[in-house]
Amino acid sequence: GVPLWSDESMRCGQAIPAKTKWSTHEVEVEVLSIYKGSAGVEHGWAYQVTFRNKSKKTVQMLTRHWVFVDEKRTVNEVKGPGARGVTPVLIPGGSWAYESGTSLRTARGSFYGSFQFEVLDAAPGELESFSARVARTALSPEDKSENVPCAREADRDKLPATSVASTSRVIVGATSRFKHERDGKFEFLWDVQINNARSDAIMVLGYHIEVVDSSGNRAVAVANKKVKKSVDAGDAFRLQGVIGSPTSVANIDGYFDVRLSSGEDIRAQLAILGCSRVGSPVGHYEVLRLLREDQDPD
Repeated sequence: GVPLWSDESMRCGQAIPAKTKWSTHEVEVEVLSIYKGSAGVEHGWAYQVTFRNKSKKTVQMLTRHWVFVDEKRTVNEVKGPGARGVTPVLIPGGSWAYESGTSLRTARGSFYGSFQFEVLDAAPGELESFSARVARTALSPEDKSENVPCAREADRDKLPATSVASTSRVIVGATSRFKHERDGKFEFLWDVQINNARSDAIMVLGYHIEVVDSSGNRAVAVANKKVKKSVDAGDAFRLQGVIGSPTSVANIDGYFDVRLSSGEDIRAQLAILGCSRVGSPVGHYEVLRLLREDQDPD
């Protein structure tokens, strides 16, 4: 997904511009940030994103992943299906653009990320999907180059309160937020949006969600709940619910059972995401438990 700290698109320790371009498999992503001023302690920017398909293949953008970092190295991640409700298809030579915005509690910062693309006309044995990078771009009050710090490398493997995954062009985007503590149990609201990026309708049949507490113990939160909801091509379907955890931080993952127009049944992944009281990133608790067990065989 997103670049490694050492990747040349990151340019940690160097001044970075407020306008960047980066190409992956001949798909160019150009980003421009524009300062919009401050309100109270918040500084705001608009950002414009332009995709240009310079390859000979038709591609579709399915998901986005942004990482915003302020001057104090505080990280805010955003993941979701498409952009602005669209999963655009780019023919060879085609382009598509959109604009969005963000805010930070410092006057300077940076952002970077990636977009997941699928190659729609890939021949057998050819590349079927790829992650198009966004080079680290400055968020500046003067829309100029800035030498602002990268995020802490120790935070890289933590899970934010958001996730997205695409399975056969059925996209599952999710977020979580703390609801309340009751009788020693912590409850979190989950919010899922399923986008149908296919050319035909799909049927969402049901879903299954599990929770992993901070000790790495896994439990079923929602067991194979039936839904039966038709989602037309290009449309989306939203679901919300509550899960409980014995610990104040946790992970959620699962899947959605989906029937394609061909009659084939697939399981669309609900990628793992974090849960915490304040929405901050958390550990990958099942992995951490397995690592502890490997280090302590007794």
